[in-house]
Amino acid sequence: MKSNYLGIDISKDKFDVCLLREGGRRTRQKVQGIRAVFNNTPEGFALFLKWLEGMDVKELHACMEATSRYGDALAYFLYELGFTVSVVNPYQIKHFAKSDGIRGKTDRIDARVIAQFCQSNNPISWKPLKAENRKLSDLTRRRLELEKMLVQEKNRLKTPGGDKDVRKSIDALIEALEAQIKAIDEKMKGVISSDDELKMCRELVDSVPGIGEKSAMMLMGMVGDFNRFEDSRKFVAWAGLVPCENQSGNKRGKPYLTKQGMNIVKKLLFLPTMAALRSNEPIRMFASRLKTRGKSKMQIIMAAMHKLLSQVFGVVNSQKPFSINYCH
Repeated sequence: MKSNYLGIDISKDKFDVCLLREGGRRTRQKVQGIRAVFNNTPEGFALFLKWLEGMDVKELHACMEATSRYGDALAYFLYELGFTVSVVNPYQIKHFAKSDGIRGKTDRIDARVIAQFCQSNNPISWKPLKAENRKLSDLTRRRLELEKMLVQEKNRLKTPGGDKDVRKSIDALIEALEAQIKAIDEKMKGVISSDDELKMCRELVDSVPGIGEKSAMMLMGMVGDFNRFEDSRKFVAWAGLVPCENQSGNKRGKPYLTKQGMNIVKKLLFLPTMAALRSNEPIRMFASRLKTRGKSKMQIIMAAMHKLLSQVFGVVNSQKPFSINYCH
C-alpha cells in the first residue's frame, strides 16, 4: 500500500498538487495535505520533481482527472519516474466530493479532493499507449473535434436569411472540414493497416453485425487499449452503459444511463445499435424478448447498446470473430 497520495488538478498553464502523507485509514476529518503549484511545462515538471525529492518521496500514487490532453505530458512524466498514476473520470471525483460533504470548488480544493479520492479508493493504474495506439487515439480525438465544428457550421447555414458572402464563407468552411475528416479517415486506416495488432483488432470489432469500419476505427481510437479492462462489465461501465434504477418508496421512474463513462461512446454506438437491432440476430431476439416483457423503446435501445458493446469486448478478448453460436 502506498503511503503517499498526490492529487493533481491540471489546466492548460499550471497544475495544483496536494500531497497526503498520513498512514492508516482515512477519517472524515478535514485533511489539508501539502500543497504546491507548478507551471504545466517541462521546466515546471523539473521543479515539481525537486519538490518531491525535497520531501523524500520515493513511493507515490498520483491521481488526476481525465480532462482534455492537458495532463498527458505529466502522466507520462510520472509514469517514467516509476510512480503509480491513475487517470479517472471527473464524475467520480464530483460524486466523491458530494458524498463526503465537500463544498466549494477551487484548484486548491480540487487537488485535495482528488488526493483523498486516491487514498480512499485506490483507483486502477494508468499505462501509456504504445505509439501506434496513441496515434490512432490522437487522430480519433481530432476527428471528433472536426465533426463538432462541421455540425456548428451546418447549423449556421440553416439560419434563415443572412448575408450572401457569409453563407459563401460557411459553405467553403464546410467543404474544407469535410475534406479534413476524409483525410483523417485515410490516416486512421493507414495507422491500423501498418500494425498487425490493430489490424486484427479492427477485423474482430468489424465482424460484429451492426459495427461498420468507421465505427470500429472510432471505437478503437476512443478505447486506446482493450487490454486495460479486466472484463466486459468494466468495459461497459467505462462507456457509461450501466443502467440506474429510478425508485423512491413506491414510486418507480424510468431507468436511465449513468452519467459516468464516455458520453461520446454512447453517441457513437447509437446508429450501430439501430443497425444491430435489424442485422444482429442475438440482439434482435434479445430486443424481441424485452418488447414482449413490456419494456419501452428507450429501455430496449439501452439494453441492446449494452449487449453490442459486450459482444465487441468478447470478440477482442477471445481473439475470435463474431459467431452466433457463441452469443446468448
